[in-house]
Amino acid sequence: MGVGETLGDEGSRAADSYADHFLPVLAARPDALLYPTIVFDSPVEQRIAHLLLLARRAGLRIGLMEPGSANLTPTDREGLPAATARTYVNTPFDVRYMADRCREWGLGPSMVIFEPGFLRHTMAYYAAGQLPQGAFLRLTLCGGASYRGPEHVDLLFGLPNVPASLDTYVQMLGGAPIPWAVSVVSGDVFENDVARHALELGGHLRVGLEDFAGPRVPNNRELVERAVELVRTSGRPLATSTDAARLLSLPERR
Repeated sequence: MGVGETLGDEGSRAADSYADHFLPVLAARPDALLYPTIVFDSPVEQRIAHLLLLARRAGLRIGLMEPGSANLTPTDREGLPAATARTYVNTPFDVRYMADRCREWGLGPSMVIFEPGFLRHTMAYYAAGQLPQGAFLRLTLCGGASYRGPEHVDLLFGLPNVPASLDTYVQMLGGAPIPWAVSVVSGDVFENDVARHALELGGHLRVGLEDFAGPRVPNNRELVERAVELVRTSGRPLATSTDAARLLSLPERR
């Protein structure tokens, strides 16, 4: 499969945009682990085509494999799920394509788990020995909050932001040695002791303004500092970028 057959204009533009930001960071911190999101609303060949260019231009080591589809829907003014016609779609063909390309391009896939079905799909790949090297799971819960006020939710999906939800996902993993982190979208991962519970279970933490919602308006640094403090009080060591690459078993940078 040639580059020209897969990239398209969207993939090239996405790669250019990411490279403009990635390359200065890597010049200052060559060990930094950076990865992009998908190109939305496009065929799967174009959805991840920028990953190949970034692997060549910026030594990308982390790719994408989105193992399912979901209604990621906000509430409307009446508190009902908004009547949109948009669904986040990754067909089984798309998932297979992303898995194959991650192996071919030497990328460890970052995998968001929005619903339990996403994890079941992932575990089928693991059981068949076909999960690409370097896979990392983001076990994502729904916090039920919004910047629009307490009567709204930014995204409705999946399991709620409570420790029992995390227990369900960990039970589904069944001891498989796949590294994972907990994240909470439309909420706060530090609420309800979910972050602490994840550390106790041997998991990791994802924080950031992309996910956060609620009455507070923190910045990214505040969220990272809170995660660092919690990790230290848990007695677990903080991972450097080099530690993380080793923990994830990422393929070596090209």
